[in-house]
Amino acid sequence: MENWKDLLAFNKAERRGIWLLLLMIAGVTVLHVYVSLKPSAPDLVTITRLAAQADQQLDARTNYPGKPSGNGGSRKSKDSLFYFDPNTITAAEWELLGLSPKQAAAITRFTASRTPFKVPSDLKKSFVISEDFYTRVEPWIRITRVTRSPDQPSMVQNKPHFQTENLNLADTTALQALPGIGSVLARRIVNYRRSLGGFHSVGQLKEVFGMQPELVDKLEKRLSVSESEIIRLDINRLTVKELSAHPYISPKLAYLITELARKKPIRSEQELRAALPPGFAVSENLWPYLRYKE
Repeated sequence: MENWKDLLAFNKAERRGIWLLLLMIAGVTVLHVYVSLKPSAPDLVTITRLAAQADQQLDARTNYPGKPSGNGGSRKSKDSLFYFDPNTITAAEWELLGLSPKQAAAITRFTASRTPFKVPSDLKKSFVISEDFYTRVEPWIRITRVTRSPDQPSMVQNKPHFQTENLNLADTTALQALPGIGSVLARRIVNYRRSLGGFHSVGQLKEVFGMQPELVDKLEKRLSVSESEIIRLDINRLTVKELSAHPYISPKLAYLITELARKKPIRSEQELRAALPPGFAVSENLWPYLRYKE
């Protein structure tokens, strides 16, 4: 037993060596953990790949239709600002200022059909110019005053005179010739006219989806209608389904009319008004479309 103790016993120098060895092992372990947790610097391949990705993202943000290539182009980017005269600016330049192609075409037609703008605030008279758009471009407006000799006719005298368009006969092509009317609005007007049986007033255009009241007011002098051109409904003969197909006749009103006509023919507007329940709402635009017992 004493021999085993002698084998396990260390003298002072040996014990010091063991402690030194343990400290070295612990130091190496800590250093290995620190190095493994520390983020490594990216190599050259990684740096090149990241730079390429950044270039692609930058190109995607700065490219746009019509952007000039290289250094040879000088076209302004979309929604850019530059000095302009609203009397002479083109549709393409309106688009550069931020208007859509449809709005640019509308403001160009509007400019051609009126006297020149005299002050920047005249631009707000066009229905396509919003308050925000005007506020943004107003500092950039430069209107050149037109000078003329005494014997030269004024621009007001040369203002074109437009022929009045029959709203009940105009097709989509004729409607698109009017300022502010595009292909979509033209189709909506024709479809609504068909469902009504014709317009009896220009003001009914305000009921067409997408038609702004200001635009209808501007077009009123260029359009004409006649009540003789509309298709009237024979309320003493039509069924509930046929009457309720009209935009101004609800199913409930159609039922009331057919019930009244079944009991006794309706002979006038006054008779129908008197027969309806008190407070029953009926569009005033409906009455020109009704035909009574003669």
